[in-house]
Amino acid sequence: MRVYGGRVFYPAHLARMRLAYKRRMETFAAALRAALPGVELDGVHSGLHFLLTLPQAESEAAMVQAAAQHGVRLRGLSEYYMARPELCRPNTVVAGYSALKEDDIPAVTAALAGAWCSFL
Repeated sequence: MRVYGGRVFYPAHLARMRLAYKRRMETFAAALRAALPGVELDGVHSGLHFLLTLPQAESEAAMVQAAAQHGVRLRGLSEYYMARPELCRPNTVVAGYSALKEDDIPAVTAALAGAWCSFL
């Protein structure tokens, strides 16, 4: 946030952050689509995360566990279902990208591809 003469230029800060997160989201989504054949990404343009589905995966729990073993922390979508968990989409995790630096995206994507290669 920039301050000039005691005035804060918050709208300019928001515009910069919006652009930075958009770039990060596009880079991460493109990298995931290239590295993981058959991956489905939903909600890409809403918020600072999206839903990542691997139809070929054994289970959501297997995806989360394999990612953790490769140093990537994800949450399964079922953790967000309080009522009617049976309606939860299978093999889906929540992939947040707000804390990712653009330079780290290739390494994170490679780690996920390595973690999930047995599912592909």
